[in-house]
Amino acid sequence: MTDVLEGLNERQREAVEHLDGPLFVFAGPGTGKTRVTTRKLAYLVKERGFAPGEVLALTFSTRAAREMEERVRKLLPGTPGIRIKTFHSFCNEVVSENSLELGVNTGGPVFTQEHQQAWFLAHLGEFGFERIPVPPSPTDLAVLLKDVIGRFKQENIGAARLESHIEKQGKSLARTAPAGDLPKGKRRTPEQRRHEEETEALLNLKDVCRAFGAYEGFKARRGLLDFGDMQMLALRLFEERPAVLERYRERIRYLIVDEFQDTDYIQLRLVFALAADGNVTVVGDDDQSIYRFRGAYLTNMQEFGEHYGKAGRTPRTVTLDLNYRCSGNIQKAASELIEHNPERAGKAIRTAKGPGEPVRLTTYDTDQDQATGFVRELAELHGKGVDWEDIAILVRRRVDAIPIVELLERTGIPFEVLGSRSFFEQPVVEAAVAYLRVLDDPNGRSPALAQVMHRPVHGILPGEIQKLGRHARNRGLSLWEALRALDDYPGDREHLERFRDGLDRLFAVKGQKGFLELLRALLFGKDLFQAEIAAGDRGNIRLLNRLLRLAQEYREIYPQAGLSEFLAYVGLLSELGLEEEAAEPGKGRVHLLTVHGSKGMEFPYVFIPCLSEDRFPSKYKAYKVEIPAELADGIPPRGEPEELHLQEERRLLYVGLTRAMERAFLGHCVRYGERRTDSYPSVFIDEMGASVERRVVAGNLDAPPEASRSAEEALRRHVLSSMARGEWQEAVDGLLALGKLLQADLSGLRVDGKLDVGALVDRLKVRELEPVQAHARRAEYSPSKLETYEQCPRLYWFGQVLEIPGEEKPFFELGKTVHGVLEEVARRLKAGQTVDEKAALRILDGLWKASAYETKAAEKRDREAAGEMVKLFLKRQSARPGRILELETGIELDLEGRRLRGRVDRIDETGDGLEVIDYKTSKERLKAEDLKKDFQVCLYKLGVERLTGKKVRRAGMWYLRHDDPRLVELTAEEAEAVRQRALEVIKAIEEGKFDARPSYDCRFCDYRGLCGEGA
Repeated sequence: MTDVLEGLNERQREAVEHLDGPLFVFAGPGTGKTRVTTRKLAYLVKERGFAPGEVLALTFSTRAAREMEERVRKLLPGTPGIRIKTFHSFCNEVVSENSLELGVNTGGPVFTQEHQQAWFLAHLGEFGFERIPVPPSPTDLAVLLKDVIGRFKQENIGAARLESHIEKQGKSLARTAPAGDLPKGKRRTPEQRRHEEETEALLNLKDVCRAFGAYEGFKARRGLLDFGDMQMLALRLFEERPAVLERYRERIRYLIVDEFQDTDYIQLRLVFALAADGNVTVVGDDDQSIYRFRGAYLTNMQEFGEHYGKAGRTPRTVTLDLNYRCSGNIQKAASELIEHNPERAGKAIRTAKGPGEPVRLTTYDTDQDQATGFVRELAELHGKGVDWEDIAILVRRRVDAIPIVELLERTGIPFEVLGSRSFFEQPVVEAAVAYLRVLDDPNGRSPALAQVMHRPVHGILPGEIQKLGRHARNRGLSLWEALRALDDYPGDREHLERFRDGLDRLFAVKGQKGFLELLRALLFGKDLFQAEIAAGDRGNIRLLNRLLRLAQEYREIYPQAGLSEFLAYVGLLSELGLEEEAAEPGKGRVHLLTVHGSKGMEFPYVFIPCLSEDRFPSKYKAYKVEIPAELADGIPPRGEPEELHLQEERRLLYVGLTRAMERAFLGHCVRYGERRTDSYPSVFIDEMGASVERRVVAGNLDAPPEASRSAEEALRRHVLSSMARGEWQEAVDGLLALGKLLQADLSGLRVDGKLDVGALVDRLKVRELEPVQAHARRAEYSPSKLETYEQCPRLYWFGQVLEIPGEEKPFFELGKTVHGVLEEVARRLKAGQTVDEKAALRILDGLWKASAYETKAAEKRDREAAGEMVKLFLKRQSARPGRILELETGIELDLEGRRLRGRVDRIDETGDGLEVIDYKTSKERLKAEDLKKDFQVCLYKLGVERLTGKKVRRAGMWYLRHDDPRLVELTAEEAEAVRQRALEVIKAIEEGKFDARPSYDCRFCDYRGLCGEGA
């Protein structure tokens, strides 16, 4: 037995070792699904002779892909070229590599779901709907349109195909229409009713098709693609270009698919296209298929068997049936529940643990009592030594969490909501948007102005703001006008003037720059990024990062928009309830999330509330627009829609239950909110059988004691504002009062005149190292990142550790476009084709993105420069010896356990060895002696040698502007010296050494507004 197979049970090992034809692995909860997928990949590489790049593992979330990759790295340390991707990232790669053949421009941002929803909401009045009413609050309709068009794309149905179906169906209905009008009072026949229903459905579909066509037209004009487009284009490429598909099949000799039950129809077709010979293992569990609303294809497992069966390659099935996660009683309750679903694969899941405590179901009088009972229970667990982070509350709907959240807040129990919270309702985001509203219209935004004045960093006391407001009303002024005219203001003017001057500096930026530059100047001020970085609040830093990314994406989509338009867009996203991005569970806090969001996680203790009819299971709601059966190419699921919904809800509770490792607590309420009628217990309660311990808590429960949160917040504000005003005694008094409120032991508190500032700073550094350690655990280094650190460690800290987006630079677009042209030209040359100047410039025309430029003059200048570089390249290339061996090749190096990755533009084979070439469009050139010390040149040389097993004779840069392929010969000693230097940089990063390195370049730094240490 090899170390790759070590520790596997019999079924797991059988799944890993199987290679003879397609394999389906049923993997129940906690049975080692990720272990099998990662061990199989490692087994293929280490024991069966596959190159790492010849095995492709596909999964659904970035988080799952990252976890899989981390595990594989441990099994194959230092092995380059491992390919683990999400379906979307793989399709994006395929489309990008073949953009010219597909006739699309992949240079723009992905048109993500939030942008789609906002677009539909903004344009509802332009679609000319004849049947679908636009409601007074139209957000649901915008989401519906986004969802239904997404489902069409998941079924490989484009707008043109839908329009053709509607035309054909309309003619058919016209031919079969009943003759004459139906007399009043006469009952319709079944045929007449069916005809009316089909006509109504077709008219609704016609309206959707109008929106679909308008949406596709907008994206085509702007050169945008959404995730559905990428999947459809990748499949179209494979099905219409056999030579291209064959190229990918040669590259991907084995396919592993994780979470197969969640694949949509188009993803299933992609699997069949890539793994035509049955060189595929899919891992999944029909009992955990919970994403039908996202397009998960319910009959994918059935079709998988039928597809390969028809080809004479009937899939083998292996069932992983030993659950290592859940206690026996949890698994028993879950198994008895899920057995009520028909047509599921029979699985007798055993557990590796003892029976444990029974699952507890408690019936409460009200949902307030349920909240009280849950909070008391988890507080009791904590009192017995259970860490807060070991407890999770899983809700079916967000509204079910409201009473629990309110009580957790009042009692002061630390908790976090993972996902499902409105992004624009987060306080730090609200503050940033309030600032923008003031900058857009200071006189008309007095509430927003008062909101930002309350920010503690300004040192303006609430009473002072009220006094200024009264002063403004008495003089008939807006709050901003009063702030501008403080000469006769009777109060404290110092902090108000300082605040006003700060806003004036932002108004100056607004007058000179676009809204994105204004947002960066605002965020980089002392009240937002600087304050959150000083406080070490990674959550708030992530929120501000996302706001900045949204703004960058918005400007790429709408390059002519200004601040007012962006704020209107923010209003649309806020109205739609844009959710906070999901984050990993933190430490020291109870986790609250939806059952859907808990997929892939596990917790020792799990609470699931509201097991009542119409809550869990949720009430069935028919799709307002169904995909016509005539257009769906796959096998339709059997059963009525209501029953299919109930089955999915049952699977959802099964998933929720099996997140629990030690204990599960369930709740049912007789009444909810203000309802006077009693609720019925969920049908799932009886289905879980006798392994559930039931109890009834009658009568209203007394709420746990509340923490004095308002007083605590007031004291915190007092301390911060006192420090901002330089009133140190006030700040100390506030700290003492805060300590007493929190019942802290203040007996050892003293003012030490011999305070060791250095020692204190060292202690604070420990907190600063937390994000560094998190970064180091998942870091992937590259030559450019190492170069950034050497240029300035603080620059690396802002961009890579805190992940604050940098500024967009048009010259990056020029380099990206020219690289794309040269790659396509070289690919054709490598294939033996002839490419003349005219053909090369046509390729440039196809890739050029004029919208990346703010002015016509800048666009014209770069377009001419790009054309000249392409022409110079062709002339030089025609005289070069040797042949092109590889293009856009991924390389990887292991630096004592640290991963370094890069992508080489080109590898040539000459008579005396390999040449490694990287294209450069920059004006500056490195001298030969500097190239020998360059991270990219030296590390790419080592990476290519490791990848190919051949000697690299020369490596360097092809400076395209200067027609100068500048290649150098590196000795082993020179390359090793650079490798050691790279290792030293990585160790410095891991040690948290991020001091600024001021230089002339500081004036060009993306983070010059944050650092404060520039030259």
